[in-house]
Amino acid sequence: MNEQDIKEYTPTLTLTRHTGLLLAYRQQHYSFTGEPRKLRAKLIEITIKNLILGWWGVRSMIINPAIIIENIINYFSYKKEYQAFMLSPKNYINKAKDAENKIAINSKNDEQREKRQLIVWSIILLVVMVVLTFIVVNYIT
Repeated sequence: MNEQDIKEYTPTLTLTRHTGLLLAYRQQHYSFTGEPRKLRAKLIEITIKNLILGWWGVRSMIINPAIIIENIINYFSYKKEYQAFMLSPKNYINKAKDAENKIAINSKNDEQREKRQLIVWSIILLVVMVVLTFIVVNYIT
């Protein structure tokens, strides 16, 4: 295990900042490494910016809550990965190296991220459908 391995396999927290515009939106992705309790401040900072600037658009009203939830999920996943890394960096790195290649590891992470996104979007869609149903029922009666 050398210094390059540590840099390459250190867990990374990815957070998304969403800015809603009237007809469009802008997303910025940030990657961080370090102690989870120190990165919690970054999560809070980005969440506050999302809460203030993320709602200004029709699509953003749906996308922004999903991104906030996804950032929180990413933080807790990172915290778990970081703890495993700090417990035994050598074992963590060896497990990562045992995979066929780094692309396989990234695709697995992408699959997990896509599953989380699908769950988040499903929950948001369900909430929107319930709210719309409630509005329609109350409007009719």
